[in-house]
Amino acid sequence: MRVIKKIGFSVVMASCFLGWEFHHKSKTATQVKQSMIEVCSQDSNCQSAVNNYFDNCFDSSYDLGSRRRSAGLDGDKLANCINSQAGSTYFIYEQ
Repeated sequence: MRVIKKIGFSVVMASCFLGWEFHHKSKTATQVKQSMIEVCSQDSNCQSAVNNYFDNCFDSSYDLGSRRRSAGLDGDKLANCINSQAGSTYFIYEQ
């Protein structure tokens, strides 16, 4: 019975950890997309590019991390992805 409790506890903790990681990713995606929409508020083509290509580009440029590395977003990769998908340069990433 003790082994089952330990396994159950481990499953619950792993689920909580993964849930937190995906919550953080979703929160970051929302904030970044909102910022990009604000940057191109005067250009409807730019807004359309963000709305059409953001999700795929964000997924390819966001790293959930590992035990030794925290999660992070590669902003340059995100900007380049949206630009290349749109066929026009809307964003230039500066650190």
